[in-house]
Amino acid sequence: MKISGMVITPITLEWKKTISESFGEVGKKEDDVIVQIFTDDGLYGLGEAQTLGPFYGRESQGTVMAIIAEHFWPKVLKEEDPFNIDLIHHKMNKTVSENSFAKTAVDIALHDIVAKSLNVPVSRI
Repeated sequence: MKISGMVITPITLEWKKTISESFGEVGKKEDDVIVQIFTDDGLYGLGEAQTLGPFYGRESQGTVMAIIAEHFWPKVLKEEDPFNIDLIHHKMNKTVSENSFAKTAVDIALHDIVAKSLNVPVSRI
């Protein structure tokens, strides 16, 4: 099984009210990213990157999408075995030093593929 494609979709979640945190209030919207990673076997996995604004990780919806599309897809994911999650993490870390939100979206999608392939809940992976 090899990774054969990917779709990156920006989404915006609208909150009914602001969220109070110890440092202040978080806005009324959240710009996230959904990642679909496809395999040549017809499986796909879904992952999400929650950006939550620059306070949490200095990543925006745009930077997450750019890192995945311009760096992770061509340099890390294309034609890789989705079961090689540790190797993929190593390659992502060598490609970019930070960007944990973008890496998380890819990680979740890979675990989803593995779980579907083994016909078990992702919580068992």
